[in-house]
Amino acid sequence: NIANFFIMSKAWCLKNNAGSIADYKAKDENFASRNAAGTGPYRFLSWQPDQQLKLEQNKDWWGSNSGNITELTYL
Repeated sequence: NIANFFIMSKAWCLKNNAGSIADYKAKDENFASRNAAGTGPYRFLSWQPDQQLKLEQNKDWWGSNSGNITELTYL
């Protein structure tokens, strides 16, 4: 899996009422299900459950990205 656990700012979590765990089997989501928080080498573009996740290179990332991938789709 692309991610097994999520780390988010407590302030962001409380501000967006994203403290409850989403039950995806029951089609239950919260704000964090479709809204990203944080930084990294790629930015979240879109997500279609059980289909695909699209990411693009984050040009504002504080680290150095030595790869050549500018966009990726995880199926």
